[in-house]
Amino acid sequence: MKQTLSRSFSLMAVFSLTMVHGGCQKSNPSRESEGSDQISLDLDDVLAHQGRERIFYTDSSSNLSFVYDLQERKVVLTVPFEGLARVYTGALGQYGYLVEAEYDRITIVDSGLRFVQESGTWVEQNIKPFVSEAKISGLAPTHFVAHDSRVAIFFDNEGKARILDEQSLVSPSILFNEIQTTTPHHGVAVPFGSYVLATWAQTPPTGGRPIASGVSVFTDRGIDTGLRFEGCPSLHGEVQVNTSILFGCRDGLLIITLDDSGWGVRKVSNPSGSPEGSRVGTLTAGRTPTEVIGNFGRQQLVLFDIKEESWKTIGLPAAYAQFQYDEASKLILVLGRDGFFYGIDPLTSSVQVKFDLGFAADGANHGAGDPQMVIGQQAIYLTLPHRGEIAMLERSTLTERERIQVGGEPTKIALLTSHRSRLGAKVWTQ
Repeated sequence: MKQTLSRSFSLMAVFSLTMVHGGCQKSNPSRESEGSDQISLDLDDVLAHQGRERIFYTDSSSNLSFVYDLQERKVVLTVPFEGLARVYTGALGQYGYLVEAEYDRITIVDSGLRFVQESGTWVEQNIKPFVSEAKISGLAPTHFVAHDSRVAIFFDNEGKARILDEQSLVSPSILFNEIQTTTPHHGVAVPFGSYVLATWAQTPPTGGRPIASGVSVFTDRGIDTGLRFEGCPSLHGEVQVNTSILFGCRDGLLIITLDDSGWGVRKVSNPSGSPEGSRVGTLTAGRTPTEVIGNFGRQQLVLFDIKEESWKTIGLPAAYAQFQYDEASKLILVLGRDGFFYGIDPLTSSVQVKFDLGFAADGANHGAGDPQMVIGQQAIYLTLPHRGEIAMLERSTLTERERIQVGGEPTKIALLTSHRSRLGAKVWTQ
């Protein structure tokens, strides 16, 4: 069901999304007057312009998160949190999300970087970042998915997903959809065109907490279409590639497509002879429009071609903590639990780059103190919590450019930028 939330209205019970005294409206004169840079562009340039970046990271030693401006070389915003927290980038790049699952809340940070239209010219605006007065809360927010201009957050202990339209964060009213699935469970929701795919769960024969086992289709207004895809036991992990969304299952991959001919679904089983317990549970986009990369256990990755339904496994030098494909270097970037950062050639499965982090990611407390990486436009950023540093690597060569001395124990990291807001440039008007 679609809901509109005005400035002074707040929902009761376990969920609230409030906006008071205008929040991040464009009419706030004090924030607009703080702008230090403006770049004027026509629309074609907006679509090509890379834009400015700010780092959003957590410090596990102080329970503080920070926005660090890469041009000014200083912290420009500090946001406290209470327990284990993760940070994410929203769909348009402008907004960051500080997610505290144990404390049932999400804080939205406006980076201050955006495109606006003034007198027919697109302007990249740089103002001081701030905490949005729009706040989201609910029971155990876990999976966070950003796509198009929407953010989908799944609340495990409610079995609900809430879909926020980021475009509405610049207006007096905030628009979001709420989706109710079958029962509380560890699930996920994925915006997909004018639809949202959300997991449904069932209780195992042996009893216990319900487990995600398939996907239901909702409209973008939160209405259940009645369309249901089954046959994905212990569903975990998802990625969208063009017109397909893939979900990891205990016994293979569930592939859901939507094109001009309508909905399609197929199940691809794990390769024969797979080691006991090996499965895909994390997915990311690969080298081509038909390839995805997933884990296959803790010390193997798999390259899967959607069109050919072919599998290729890649053995890792160590168990992974995080992995992602990088288009610039043409390598799979892997943070190993042995304390090394690897660049692996997906064609030859060979290690091309090895970088000593000096700190092993042990995964304790859900990885609260582990290093993490994020890929920027020109650089890759690695948090080094034991050194109080963030390392910058050149994307094309994976050579170290410099270390940013931030102090404390930087761990979780995301990038805030106007770069992706170009995708929604037509809505940034004033």
